[in-house]
Amino acid sequence: MMKYFITGIGVLSLLIAVVVGADTLVKSKLATDKSATDAMTVFKSPTCGCCSKWIDHVEDNGFHTEARDVSSLHLIKREKGIAPQYQSCHTAVHQSGLVFEGHVPAEAMTRLIENPINESIGLAVPGMPVGSPGMEYKNRIDPYEIKLLLKDGSSKTYAYVDRSGIKYQD
Repeated sequence: MMKYFITGIGVLSLLIAVVVGADTLVKSKLATDKSATDAMTVFKSPTCGCCSKWIDHVEDNGFHTEARDVSSLHLIKREKGIAPQYQSCHTAVHQSGLVFEGHVPAEAMTRLIENPINESIGLAVPGMPVGSPGMEYKNRIDPYEIKLLLKDGSSKTYAYVDRSGIKYQD
């Protein structure tokens, strides 16, 4: 009787170890897959503090970034097709090839990455609006637009942001 009891405990222990190990492996694989699809390079000025705050914002929302301090940011913007009227203080290039110019909220970035628009190269928040991610100041939020940048150099409004949140233009 004791022999069967010990064998049963051994089998049960083995099953638990297999289930826990498999669960850990699956979670690890999912985390690796997500980080691989949410990787981006952020090109910025070495002296810009708001860029670092924006990087914190996107990392807090699941993106993995590699920040690169560059002295000729305008050349990267030109290479990526970002016209002067859409430019801001940093340019992020997602692994998918999409560009995110300026203080774009992570929520809008995720939405475009998951639902790409064929004629688009990415999103931009021109300038540095107070209240946008990385540009927080007390409780102030100045309304601003998130622009959908198009391959032909033009743009259209992707979303409006104000105190109540993001309103997408579908």
